[in-house]
Amino acid sequence: MNIREIKKENMDFIYDEKEQIDTQTLGELGKLGLHSIVDFLGSNFEIAFNYLKDLQPKSYALIKAQKPKLYLGVQWYSAIPTPWAEKDDFDCCLFFVINNQTISLWPKLTFKNNLNDNSFNFPDVLFNAWLRAGFGWSITQLRPGSDFRQLIGHPESSCCSVEYILGSFTTEKSIYESDIRRIQAKIPDVYTMTSVAQQTPYKWCSLRCFLDTRPFGINGRDGDQFFFNDARTDKVVYHLHDGDTGNIRYIPADAVGPAMDAYCAHTLEGNPTRFDFLPFSELL
Repeated sequence: MNIREIKKENMDFIYDEKEQIDTQTLGELGKLGLHSIVDFLGSNFEIAFNYLKDLQPKSYALIKAQKPKLYLGVQWYSAIPTPWAEKDDFDCCLFFVINNQTISLWPKLTFKNNLNDNSFNFPDVLFNAWLRAGFGWSITQLRPGSDFRQLIGHPESSCCSVEYILGSFTTEKSIYESDIRRIQAKIPDVYTMTSVAQQTPYKWCSLRCFLDTRPFGINGRDGDQFFFNDARTDKVVYHLHDGDTGNIRYIPADAVGPAMDAYCAHTLEGNPTRFDFLPFSELL
């Protein structure tokens, strides 16, 4: 997918230099606390992915060798769905192109806030590498920033529940419920009671998927998904292989970094073969 094709995917403007950006867009970025991201556009992107250098060296080396440019995509739209309404709402995304793949970085808080505050029971090696450089990464098939598959998601913005994953396996309620029971037999606290701002407690699905290796739009059991439990503090990474809910796996703590680095480098390279996670994970 080239830049011209991306622009057709509902992007009004694409910038690769700070000086190209108009005053109105800069103002909207400032309102969102994203004004600093423009300093990373174009070839300055290397500053951003330096976070990968020590913790994810294979992925870092692959990206660095390609010398990608970082682009800012902007879309203006109207909250009122009428053709005469003024386009006064703003959306944006960050992306780069590597090996003919469009890689999205969700821009919310990107490069700005203190992303060392890992309060999500998320593996530190991934949080301090991928999520200091972006608020969730994805190989996108649609407009950049519109979907999260195949790379590392952020626990606050781009991780889905295990229910969502299981729902993509089957349309049969009985099979779905059986899958949930199998997982609960190994991970009893799939569901927890929680509350926000003194609201009435409600049931929350605590098992969250931060990586789904299936390409966007592809469902079914073939593929690998990786989860963390946001109700715990153990930072365990659970592995679901080919939808085998009766044999949940996990990645030992010291293998999480090497496993994800090898996989992400394999994927960013555009390698068409499936990556084998089984040497890195064990049965729970």
